Amino acid sequence: MTEYELISLMRDTYTAVATEFEFFVGATFALIVTSYVAGDKLTRVARVVLALLYVSATILFVVRYQILVTQAQFFAAELRGMQSGFIREETLTLVPWMRMILVAFGAAAALGSLFVPVLGERDDARDT
Repeated sequence: MTEYELISLMRDTYTAVATEFEFFVGATFALIVTSYVAGDKLTRVARVVLALLYVSATILFVVRYQILVTQAQFFAAELRGMQSGFIREETLTLVPWMRMILVAFGAAAALGSLFVPVLGERDDARDT
């Protein structure tokens, strides 16, 4: 492959990574909004079902993300072999870790919001 083709594939891979991450962020916020809007109206069974669906979607995201990162690393190694100046090592190592930290904290926050009552609802319940 030529350097141009590898760079093009690398950019396509980065676009796919961004799209996957946007899906994860969308699913996370959808779960958080659902838990706040529905609040106590959600039954325990509904909360468990939502949690299982969300965890399944998150696992699928992580697997697809890892495949794309591995693909990007392969393209980067090929470009390094061609002595291309396109690759920046600090970006390749830092960004995937930052995204996975965001996934871990985001997933924990989303699941927490599903099972922990909203603070305002807790205060309202004490007043009645």
